[in-house]
Amino acid sequence: MTSPLGKLFGRSPIVPIQQHMQLAQETVQLLCELLSASADQDWTRVAAIHSVIDNTTAEARKLRREIRQHLPRSLLLAVPRSDLLELLDIQNRITVCVREIARPVALRGMQFPAPLRTVLDKLCSLLAATVGEALTAIRELDELISQGFGKHERKIIAKMLSSLERQVRRCDTQQQRLVRQLSKVEDSFPVLDAVFYHQIAAALAELGDACGEVGEQLELLLAR
Repeated sequence: MTSPLGKLFGRSPIVPIQQHMQLAQETVQLLCELLSASADQDWTRVAAIHSVIDNTTAEARKLRREIRQHLPRSLLLAVPRSDLLELLDIQNRITVCVREIARPVALRGMQFPAPLRTVLDKLCSLLAATVGEALTAIRELDELISQGFGKHERKIIAKMLSSLERQVRRCDTQQQRLVRQLSKVEDSFPVLDAVFYHQIAAALAELGDACGEVGEQLELLLAR
């Protein structure tokens, strides 16, 4: 019996990967909500959002596994199978980063110090916008493939990827600003909390890097 995912692949090898990226975007949006709720010390809302993040990341893992199992091996794909699987793995890193950030915040009842809230809020906004741009570019792949990688569609997606690259740089600049401000105030709270804050800041940087790698992988697909 043909699986629902197999039917999707019959239409396009990109559709299930787009669905996976949609889940990745949802986890980033949820993370921003969770950090905002923790800043407000609304721990009931934090717990509820964390539960949704867990469910969404589990759904993304399941979909990733199914894609890897059902992505055609013998059929001639418009783009190399290995490139699509690499793109999928990069997208998966986004959900992993979100889970690694959300867990200590929710389970330890952590909130970033008040002096850092403004810079953290801006970083969250930038990350949400960045992953949104990555999703938009991936959605454009269907049109690119259907048009046989035509010149017009290549220009459109290349413009999207340039915008995504600029957005990633903004995230990197803002994350560095977060780390600098964190270093200035870290002596004012317990050492273990400081360690977790720096780990979260590092995971936020990796989240931005993963979005950038999505763009780099799409550029590779364009170059094939």
